Amino acid sequence: MSKTQIVTGGIADDAVSEEHLDATAITGSTELAAVPASTDELLISDAGTIKRIDFTHIQSHLVPVSSVALSGNTNPVTFDDVFTDTFDMYQIHLNDLCPQSDGVQVRFRFRDGSSTLSSSNTYEHCSVGCQSDETSVTIKAVNNDDNIQIGKDGFGHSALTSGISGIIHVPNPRSTGNYANIHYDLKSADGDGFTLFKSIGSGAFKGGVATAVEGFSLTCSSNGFTSGRIDIFGVKNVAWQKWHILLVIKLPF
Repeated sequence: MSKTQIVTGGIADDAVSEEHLDATAITGSTELAAVPASTDELLISDAGTIKRIDFTHIQSHLVPVSSVALSGNTNPVTFDDVFTDTFDMYQIHLNDLCPQSDGVQVRFRFRDGSSTLSSSNTYEHCSVGCQSDETSVTIKAVNNDDNIQIGKDGFGHSALTSGISGIIHVPNPRSTGNYANIHYDLKSADGDGFTLFKSIGSGAFKGGVATAVEGFSLTCSSNGFTSGRIDIFGVKNVAWQKWHILLVIKLPF
């Protein structure tokens, strides 16, 4: 039965059901036109029991931090204030990042404040790579350098159909107890767009173990990047819980 006013004595416990709710309870509210903050709260039914939950428990373990879509001839690409104490691990996703020229080196450098850490003899890096039209494996190791070269020599290209793609992992960039370092897993192609390169490698800034870096730059050894996208994500720590697992074994009889 429809009611136009609350009965004397108020609403009884558990008396508000779906038939008494109107969609305007949601559609008439102020819109949150952004990703909810980690402490924003939602209501859920937990096996029939109404509970509140912080958004942090349902959001992806990859939290967007920053991104850029490249055009023209950008060199270098610089990110400041992307590594904070919020996360212990970051991922940099490269999506079809295309240098303007063939055969260039793509160089990674950490940043501290608004300064790029690029002094000579402050980086070490190594990589293993192969390409689709050869059976040999290329190994590169550099003990003292002013950058971390991601990929093998001749890694860059101008084939818009197949840019540099993959992930750069950055663990504990704000730590002052270890050297800032990266690990990457990337693919690229030659100028024809078909001869593929696959490179994995790592590098570290050894200029000072107490350096808590807060950003980075990517630079082409000549010209710049004409297209592509870079996305940076913070990786949430997972609070491991105990799980009861039932192992079912099918016997042959």
